[in-house]
Amino acid sequence: MKEVVIIKEAIEKARRLAKESEALAASLEILIEEDVDPDYEKDTAITEEVAAADIENQDRERANAYKAEMNTITTDELKAKAAEAAHAGYGDVIKAKLTELGVRKISELPEHEFSDFHVFLKSLIKESADA
Repeated sequence: MKEVVIIKEAIEKARRLAKESEALAASLEILIEEDVDPDYEKDTAITEEVAAADIENQDRERANAYKAEMNTITTDELKAKAAEAAHAGYGDVIKAKLTELGVRKISELPEHEFSDFHVFLKSLIKESADA
C-alpha cells in the first residue's frame, strides 16, 4: 500500500514539473519574440561558418603535423627512446608492447606504427620522470 502512495506522489510531482516546464517554455518564447534581432539568424550562421572553417583548418593542421611526425621518426630514434625507457626500468613493458604489435624487435616494426610507438615510449619516459 505504501508503494502506491509513493507512486501517486511521484505522478503528481511529474505533472507539476510538466506544467512548470510548459510555463517556462512559454516565457522563453515571449522573450525571444521580443528581443530577437532581425539579423541574429544571419549573424549566427556566419559565426557558425567561421567556427566550422576554423575547426577544419585546425584539424588539417593537426593531421599534417601528425603526418610530418610519422615521416620523420626513424628506427634509430625509436631505438634510442626505447633504450632511454629501458634504462628507466621499462624494458619488460617495451618487450610486451612489441609482442602485442606482433614483432620481436624495433627494426621489425612497420613504419605506420612508428609514431604510435614513439608516443608510447615518450609516455613511459614521462611517467618515469613524474615518479
